Amino acid sequence: MLRIIAHPETDKRIRLQLAGRIGPEEIELLDGELRRLHRPGTQLVLDLAGIQFIDPAGLELLERWLAAGLQLCGGSVFIRRALAASGLQHQVDLP
Repeated sequence: MLRIIAHPETDKRIRLQLAGRIGPEEIELLDGELRRLHRPGTQLVLDLAGIQFIDPAGLELLERWLAAGLQLCGGSVFIRRALAASGLQHQVDLP
């Protein structure tokens, strides 16, 4: 299960606070929300502080969106290790 709460920080920056897990069942929900909010000139930031689990498909989704300019922040030690193992650790902006 995944909960997504959008927090517009400015007209050009939206932080998405995530809670739960990013697995096969949650991929479509997260991808759809990112597509809905993605606009030229708007920065999307995923706050991973509330994520307890992410599977390889979730990491692939993040990698695709990182290539499109998504930023990451937060994340437990487990999540940061999963990102690092996928070569995504340099993408994490820890608050």
